[in-house]
Amino acid sequence: GAVVGFGVIAGGPEAVNWFKMGKIVASWFISPAMGALVSYFMFRFISNRILETRDPLLHTIRIVPYLVFLVLLILANAMVYKGLKNLHLDLSFLQALLISSGVGFAGFVFTKVLISRVKMVPSKNITEQYVATEKIFKFLQIFTAFYVAFAHGSNDVANAIGPLAAVAATLKDGVIQTEVLVPMWILLLGGSCIVIGLMIWGSKVMETVGKKITEITPSRGFCAEFAAATVVLVCSKMGLPISTTHTLVGSVIGVGMARGLASLNIAIIKKIFISWFATVPFTAILAMIIYKLFTFILP
Repeated sequence: GAVVGFGVIAGGPEAVNWFKMGKIVASWFISPAMGALVSYFMFRFISNRILETRDPLLHTIRIVPYLVFLVLLILANAMVYKGLKNLHLDLSFLQALLISSGVGFAGFVFTKVLISRVKMVPSKNITEQYVATEKIFKFLQIFTAFYVAFAHGSNDVANAIGPLAAVAATLKDGVIQTEVLVPMWILLLGGSCIVIGLMIWGSKVMETVGKKITEITPSRGFCAEFAAATVVLVCSKMGLPISTTHTLVGSVIGVGMARGLASLNIAIIKKIFISWFATVPFTAILAMIIYKLFTFILP
């Protein structure tokens, strides 16, 4: 919104690539919908194969290593296949798939060893079964939280430092380029400020997403975070600057829908949607005002 507002006020409507902007706007709707879809089916799978069975703990022990394999496979592939450009790996998709499969298999074996030490609970003690099951998913959810953080860095930090990188390259080379090499100091600046912002105001967003939309347990949180991170990584590969928050909210809603619409806080969801639509024109207008102030102060 801010970049479009600046472009319109500085160069007129023709200065904006509206086709590209259309793709970005479409991604704002597609990414939460995709997050909701993936999390819905993931939670239905876990519910059918684990939570709704007569012995959920036993089924958890059997299935969780495969979930770890899947998470590591996607994460490692995203890192290796054109993800670590600074190392100039230049691997083919097949080579990257083989490496990521090896990483996934190592995680599978490691998880298999760890989870074999879990103390079994008699199937008749269904409450204790659920407690033990959610305890296992608690560690899995922490694992997928790192997965979301990686996806967040691959997309949202790039959103923040994109305009700065373009300006720095133009000042250095004297020409406007469509693709620029981002200096390390800009990457460090973007990553550091993301972390500082998280430390200062992140708790408010955590409370809204984690508590106010629907009730989250470790198994539900795993489904939501897995879906959000996967969708964000796919969109990052496509070059779409989507919002991780949008996608994660859609994923949480998808988990809630899998439990029934009554489990969702419709009022808070409406507020979230309104804020999404309001921020884009608001930032566009704000960018226009700031640009005019600068041209007045520095003619």
